[in-house]
Amino acid sequence: MKVNKNHIGQLLMADKNRFLQQIRYFEKKYDQDLTEFKVKIEQDRNENFEVWDDLIQREATSACSSATIQKPEKVKDGNIVLAQ
Repeated sequence: MKVNKNHIGQLLMADKNRFLQQIRYFEKKYDQDLTEFKVKIEQDRNENFEVWDDLIQREATSACSSATIQKPEKVKDGNIVLAQ
């Protein structure tokens, strides 16, 4: 199977941009970065499931964003493995 590095790089950049947009959305919604938001939620005595759901989504988005940011460099170096 032949894979075009440029195409993979474009897909990864699109993912990265999508994750960064989600991060900015939540930072704007709560006017806090992830660390501040997490501390506030953990200290709040009232459970708000919507806010907890947002925290879970923010943590997952942050983790995916970090992983995706590293991948274009691996593609450039040819250091990728495709699952078959």
